[in-house]
Amino acid sequence: MMKIKLYVENMKCKGCENRLINALRIYNEIYKVKANYKKNEVIIIYKNDIPLDKIINTINDLDFKVVDN
Repeated sequence: MMKIKLYVENMKCKGCENRLINALRIYNEIYKVKANYKKNEVIIIYKNDIPLDKIINTINDLDFKVVDN
């Protein structure tokens, strides 16, 4: 299992957090997602089977933006 913290722009509220969490939960390879709009971060625990690019693209497709630390 892998754990990663991503910094995400454009999350404005709890609704944004829930939207992002629900979008990532569709993947069986993702075990846990925790989003915090106040800190602009998402913590994801996932299997190595899913490419990180797929996770990032899913987040970006929601009109959020994954940014470098």
